[in-house]
Amino acid sequence: MHTPKLKLPLLTTHQAQKEVTHNEALTKLEFFVQPVVLSRTTVPDHPTEGDAVIVNQQLAYYFNGAWNYCDLFEGFECWIRDERVKVVLWGGEWQILYSIKAN
Repeated sequence: MHTPKLKLPLLTTHQAQKEVTHNEALTKLEFFVQPVVLSRTTVPDHPTEGDAVIVNQQLAYYFNGAWNYCDLFEGFECWIRDERVKVVLWGGEWQILYSIKAN
């Protein structure tokens, strides 16, 4: 079972290795709480732990040497570093909430 919006894994009664499920949930929260992504157009050739990007309306985050993907939902907000904009997913499209001009 998972939570409805963020799809965080839930512990079950008599579950073995609960720490694995718990750690997966914490990892997802790491990337969903105040998300900052490198880009929504480019995936780095040599990602480092903690990198995140938007790919095909999914949040892709690099953790434990692999890309992990999570479906996004209407109302999801994140900061896009390479564009210097805060966006929200609304009506299937990214809407710019605000931007910061380069100095």
